[in-house]
Amino acid sequence: IDPFADPDPYDTFHFSFSKKKTQQEDSSFSTQPPPIQIDIRGCKTDSDQVWQSTGLTIWPAAQFLCEYLINHEYLLQDKKQIIEQLGAGLGLCGIFAHCMAAAAATTTSVTSCDDSNEDIDRQSEVTTHTTRVFVTDGDTDALVQLRENIQRNQKIRQSSSLNTKAVDRDNDAPKTTTQISGHQLLWGHKTATDFVQRYGSCDVVLASDVIYVPD
Repeated sequence: IDPFADPDPYDTFHFSFSKKKTQQEDSSFSTQPPPIQIDIRGCKTDSDQVWQSTGLTIWPAAQFLCEYLINHEYLLQDKKQIIEQLGAGLGLCGIFAHCMAAAAATTTSVTSCDDSNEDIDRQSEVTTHTTRVFVTDGDTDALVQLRENIQRNQKIRQSSSLNTKAVDRDNDAPKTTTQISGHQLLWGHKTATDFVQRYGSCDVVLASDVIYVPD
């Protein structure tokens, strides 16, 4: 037993991401979407556990990648796509990408004919948006935390009325499907090939702090 070890090496990291306003948006007083809030549970950066698995904490590059994505949202706005995060650790970037995809999931266009004495006929054009986010890591300890973080943030969004699964409020409501799941993926040709055969080729690959230069 290490008498100097932290009795509670775990911490919860709170993140809030907001899109930066362009000069045009700033001058037009356009309404900004609410910030994306994410809570990530993992180990403190200076804890002994991180020496055993670097994926058990949050590193700065993950936050920088999220900030890049929120200001380049077109990368995650295809109607049907597969997003995969490699070496996800605690899963911040994959969870964030899922939030972005869910927010952009449905486009509804309403048309009306305005004859003077006739009832207004409204038609909703519904787009079904299917996006799958695979958050992967090879380390089993990190994978446990990653999956817990996925569940934790799904509950947070559900409690704030952002349902990340099927949305069907009424017959004319947009139907959206945005799925996220955590998987173990050991790097290598065979494991990568097996993963693609099982889940399909990905359209967007996310990676942060996955390349290390030896001292």
